[in-house]
Amino acid sequence: MSPFLEDYIVKNKNMLYRIAYCYVKNQSDALDIVQDSILKAIKNESSLRDRAAVKTWICRIVSHTAIDFIKKNSRNVYVETSDLELLGGSEEDAYENLDIKNALDTLPPFEKTVVVMRFFEDLKIEEVAEVTGENPNTVKTTLYRALKKLKLTLGNI
Repeated sequence: MSPFLEDYIVKNKNMLYRIAYCYVKNQSDALDIVQDSILKAIKNESSLRDRAAVKTWICRIVSHTAIDFIKKNSRNVYVETSDLELLGGSEEDAYENLDIKNALDTLPPFEKTVVVMRFFEDLKIEEVAEVTGENPNTVKTTLYRALKKLKLTLGNI
């Protein structure tokens, strides 16, 4: 593994974990996904042609690994009590965060991925498109549709 990739992974391990956790809602599964993703990144480092694209490249690996994990282990996903404590803040903040998490869980996987990468991981539309392998206009449309659904869901709470 090159020092460049190692440095990037170390600096961004929390982001990788958050992406994985968004899919599986379980700490140990998310950690397994990150570990598998890092191994895949190391094995396929030669496919990274442009170092400037490392963020989208590794996010794509984590997303695909998480989706594969869910398909392989299709079972009920649950939130651990210890993970709820990680939300921190006041009780009001925790409830607000839970409402957002629950609303995100109502979205189809692709819409959820787009929202999480755009707003929680601060990827640009073009970067989300690159990670998902979709056209930027498709990502914009999906994001708009997902935000409308979230607004309706959160408005009914």
